[in-house]
Amino acid sequence: GLGEMFRRCRCSGYGLYKALATAKPMHGGYHFFDTSGNDVQVWGSSTSLYGIVADATPTVIVSSATLNATWDCADTQGNAYCLNSGRDALVRTNGVTPTWFSAQKGTMVEATPERLAIVGVSGTPNTIYFSESGAFTNFTIGLLDTSPFNAVIASPGSKITHIRWGCGKLLWWKDQSFGYMDFSDQFNV
Repeated sequence: GLGEMFRRCRCSGYGLYKALATAKPMHGGYHFFDTSGNDVQVWGSSTSLYGIVADATPTVIVSSATLNATWDCADTQGNAYCLNSGRDALVRTNGVTPTWFSAQKGTMVEATPERLAIVGVSGTPNTIYFSESGAFTNFTIGLLDTSPFNAVIASPGSKITHIRWGCGKLLWWKDQSFGYMDFSDQFNV
């Protein structure tokens, strides 16, 4: 792992922060704060997702993910919501325990102030899936302005490659274009 590389090369300016129970490379990491204000880190490696809360000993949050999948997380209200490139189920974690949800199985997730956005769903590479307003794990389409909805990005490009929330908008990138969504609900996109 990375720690072994630094021990072997005796690289100046580097140190070992925490040792994870893996010799495999890291495939994604994320940092957030839980509801108590603790610093939380999550790290993906091999088939596992590890959590470090308030500089404590790392714990295994997930141990049966797709081999070498790269993790992508977003946080809201003291929890991280994570997906991976293997399209495993959406997992919510506080850095210690996982809760799995049957939301869209995408590869990327982003949090807006009221919803989660998921992209990279197999068979719909240009669609953004939005959760219910205030219910970050409900993706069942409905008719209310608070209901989950989908948005197809019809600009040039074969697929959405990244999403991020910034400046009050959901920013998206495709392999041939980029833009943003300024929305409040499915009727005002």
